[in-house]
Amino acid sequence: MDSVYGFSDFVEVVDHFQRRGSNDNIGLIIKGGENKVSPKVYLRAYHNDDIETSLYLAAELVRNKEVQLVRGDDVLLSFVHKDIVPIEDHFGEDGIWLLDIFVSMIRGIMLKKLMPPSSDSGKRESGLAE
Repeated sequence: MDSVYGFSDFVEVVDHFQRRGSNDNIGLIIKGGENKVSPKVYLRAYHNDDIETSLYLAAELVRNKEVQLVRGDDVLLSFVHKDIVPIEDHFGEDGIWLLDIFVSMIRGIMLKKLMPPSSDSGKRESGLAE
């Protein structure tokens, strides 16, 4: 069966995609916390902002962990990544939108790790002279 789309279909989809307010309340739960990952993996993902590198970082962070994407009390997706299949295969054809959110959240974890401690945290940033 053919897929036929009109221009107005795309305008409506793009408008809805840009407003994505309904996705603001989606949460990521990594049971037991994310895995420790080499700093080199974080830096590679930061400096190579592409989907393959982000998926590699995601796979490293959640390997052998139960992962849940939730909206309120509803579990939208739950899986344990064991490297048997690529991590994106857990999302399936109907879950591409969740994969996009998952990758964004993983990149958020990465950015949090790359942030220096705040000046009011009481920690001295290593390598800086006092």
